[in-house]
Amino acid sequence: MIELRVYTERDERIFLEHLEKAFLDIEGKDNFYKITLPRFSNPSTRGHLIVASLDNQIAGFGGYEQVCNNQFIRENLEGALGWIGQDQRILLEYMKRARDDLGKGEATATIYDNDLTKINPSLNENDFYCSISLVLPEFRRRGIGLALVNERIKRARRESATAIYTECWEYGNASKMYTKAGFSPILRAGPRYNDGSAQMLMGLILQ
Repeated sequence: MIELRVYTERDERIFLEHLEKAFLDIEGKDNFYKITLPRFSNPSTRGHLIVASLDNQIAGFGGYEQVCNNQFIRENLEGALGWIGQDQRILLEYMKRARDDLGKGEATATIYDNDLTKINPSLNENDFYCSISLVLPEFRRRGIGLALVNERIKRARRESATAIYTECWEYGNASKMYTKAGFSPILRAGPRYNDGSAQMLMGLILQ
């Protein structure tokens, strides 16, 4: 049975070790060591973390924040949601410049047309952002990731959030996991990662 609990100091070593293994190559050394690792090493900037355990062993971690508590995330989401209903050719031109700066990957931009984007959601201060989903390799395909997502949805509802959002690597299992939990794609744009791949913005309306 999967057990979920709040992150404590004794979990830090395992968390940071597997964070590095999962994200170093995708983000590149500069982004990982200058941005991601300092952010998640510091309790004041990493937000909340949930720990999933199976058979009394740590199996995964799920992070979340309320938009009102993180100016960077709030501004980033506002900017991304602002593309809904816009001409995606303009976004594509923006991503071409990003590709030229990165020097790899293909410039791509998709603004999705679905039930979520037709609502054209605006950001609410109580809305949630899923910051990280990390399942240890030996526990994958056992429902750990989905359990962590569902727990964050539950907490978002409890805090009267109108929506919950996440950004994830397009080639990983995360996008499939969030889709299974009811999230819809909002935006796909790239290159955003060190390997030249794109990033997906996804969301779920709660009210």
